[in-house]
Amino acid sequence: MRTWIFTVAYSLATTVVGQQEDKPDEAAVRFAKSYIVEYAAGTIGKRSSLASTDGVKVIKNFDSDVFNGASVETADLNLDGLLSLPDVVGVWPNSPVYLEPSAPVDASLQAASSVVHSVTGVGKLHEEGIFGKGVKVGVVDTGIWYDHDALGGGFGEGFKVAGGYDFVGDQYWPSIGYEREPDSDPLDLLGHGTHVAGIVAGKADDFAGVAPEATLYAYKVMSRQGSTDAATLIESFLKAYDDGVDIITSSIGGSSGWAEEAWAVVASRLVEQGVVVTISAANSGSQGAFYSSSGSSGKNVLAIASADAPSVDAVRASSFTSWGLLNDLSVKPDVTAPGGSIYSTYLDNGWTTMSGTSMSCPYVAGVAALYIGAFGGRSVHGKGFALALHKQIIASARPLGYHDSWYSDLFAPVPQVGNGLVDAVKLLRSNTTLDFKPIALNDTRYFSRYHDITVKNGGSEDVTYHLSAQDAYG
Repeated sequence: MRTWIFTVAYSLATTVVGQQEDKPDEAAVRFAKSYIVEYAAGTIGKRSSLASTDGVKVIKNFDSDVFNGASVETADLNLDGLLSLPDVVGVWPNSPVYLEPSAPVDASLQAASSVVHSVTGVGKLHEEGIFGKGVKVGVVDTGIWYDHDALGGGFGEGFKVAGGYDFVGDQYWPSIGYEREPDSDPLDLLGHGTHVAGIVAGKADDFAGVAPEATLYAYKVMSRQGSTDAATLIESFLKAYDDGVDIITSSIGGSSGWAEEAWAVVASRLVEQGVVVTISAANSGSQGAFYSSSGSSGKNVLAIASADAPSVDAVRASSFTSWGLLNDLSVKPDVTAPGGSIYSTYLDNGWTTMSGTSMSCPYVAGVAALYIGAFGGRSVHGKGFALALHKQIIASARPLGYHDSWYSDLFAPVPQVGNGLVDAVKLLRSNTTLDFKPIALNDTRYFSRYHDITVKNGGSEDVTYHLSAQDAYG
């Protein structure tokens, strides 16, 4: 409880503003005249009107109760022009989204998975026989090299990687001159998604992912290039939802500090439907505050920061982890997990060490899988489950140290690590729950001095809370 109170105190004190720029490349050129359009509810028949509009080419229709719309290309209409069309209620640029460059690996910070799991409490849950059995985790990434022994050695029903889809093919899309070539085989060609998959659910004699008995679904959104677009990410998220996954995790991001960006909106809506969503917070810590990434900016999405955990007694925020807040001063990231120098699966039955929020993000997805494996997910508890678990993962986190040794006596601040390090034991064993809305400065005419926090005790004994503030860097 003390940690959460500190979240409020620090977020209210932060005032610095920054901006992030897109990377100029072929993906940016390709999607310069590309947009995502949302139709009004119940107006699916109006698609023919959009498709017949001069100068507008419909690339992909989205047929979903979560998002009813399309991706389009047009050189004749801008955002306002598209928004003026009949029954169009929302329009966004179809922005390029990039595979976040891995942070440098520091060999001195590398630790075995057993040490990392000790830091987060995952190891204790494994000792109790909690492994995430039966939970479906969708990995939206570069695919999965599913022939890896630690990832089940195959693809399809009966294997650890039981399903998925390739939305892009095996060539060089979105480079100019190449087109998407979707098929049913999400085999990884870059290695990033395979590393992520091992963190979630890998299993070997001397290695265990967070939820080694979970089932994986691979959604490949990048081919041989480390980029894609928001429309493909939306398509993949909706496909994962239709496939019945309990959790979606994606270690991908673009430049955006707004919760209203199209991919972030869809991700948040999926949480409202009961799907837990984790997205990496990015690796741009050197850029300073207000450097949030797309997708993870969604208000219901768990934005995951990174920590270094070389030993149980030396856990600190990673220097590379990106800082929030969002551009409207909303609190992001939400929570932190080990992401520095993480060992996991790789292409061709290999293993490698990588660093980044790309590694911490699937770790929290694995923790969510342990919880769902023990208590059930949306199929048991209904649509409100994911948002409730979202709050509990945040509330059960614990503070961790700032990365700079000159300030070793200070905790890492909320805009860097959210509410702190994920605590799997506390998440699964706590008898109290918190119901709250994130509290930000909101220095506008909508400012409110008072906020409600509801504490529910589901145990048989009284619980007493002592509230205090904690000093942190900044």
